Amino acid sequence: MVTFVFILLACALLVASILMQNNQGGGIQSQFVTANKIIGARRANKFMAMTTVGLAAVLVILTLVIGLNY
Repeated sequence: MVTFVFILLACALLVASILMQNNQGGGIQSQFVTANKIIGARRANKFMAMTTVGLAAVLVILTLVIGLNY
């Protein structure tokens, strides 16, 4: 039961991190001008990409844990 809650949380965070990434036409991240000024646009893009990869890995691991337990 606890792993289901973590999967739902990971899914929500993964969707949010994907939506905040810059794409060809901008993105939600372009609205956060102050964040880009503080840590820089390149660092912000790299951080969002690594966050997305990390959350995807967490989601895969959690689903494997549930699959192996049932």
